[in-house]
Amino acid sequence: MNDNYTVTFVVSRQFRVLEAAVGIADESPKGVPLRFTVLSDRKEVFTTTVGLGRTRPVKVDISDSTQVSLRVSTTSVEQCHGDSLGAWIAPRVRR
Repeated sequence: MNDNYTVTFVVSRQFRVLEAAVGIADESPKGVPLRFTVLSDRKEVFTTTVGLGRTRPVKVDISDSTQVSLRVSTTSVEQCHGDSLGAWIAPRVRR
């Protein structure tokens, strides 16, 4: 079974945009990429996969969101239980 790690923030429709970058921590083993997901009120609104040594930008409209969740999940059973470390880099919300 794959691992999912999620953190949720209450934004109460007070912000317009979530911006960040995503990547895998340098000390992670080489191999399978991780999946990064943004959920707005429990619905997936953004997803991407990133491999070691790469980053991807994230820019999501959250103007209708009461809650925003950031999730990192494995893409293979070979990664389960903390072998790879996903990073949300400088996440911020703007009005």
